[in-house]
Amino acid sequence: MQKSLGPVVFDDPLTEAEARIKLMEQAGARAVYPVALTTAEQVSRLVGAVSVPLNVTAHPINGHGAGKLAELRELGVRRVSFGPLWQKWLAEQSVAPLHSWR
Repeated sequence: MQKSLGPVVFDDPLTEAEARIKLMEQAGARAVYPVALTTAEQVSRLVGAVSVPLNVTAHPINGHGAGKLAELRELGVRRVSFGPLWQKWLAEQSVAPLHSWR
């Protein structure tokens, strides 16, 4: 068994993401969910790369780097999720109140 050397880092992660979401669509995906998009330019490029809905993850308080919900809609985003960011934010908010339980 080969040992994992950690995550692969691509020279151009956005180009890699674009290639992968195209393959997902060709394989029958009804929607794609590329992660770590942070700008309107990135979102717009990937929305234009596929004909299926593109979804993004946003922070529940800080939103998304590409803009607010209306701006994401204008870029063609079909769904916004908090993913694990909601739980992470709730955990951060819980530290102080739960500190008294020590």
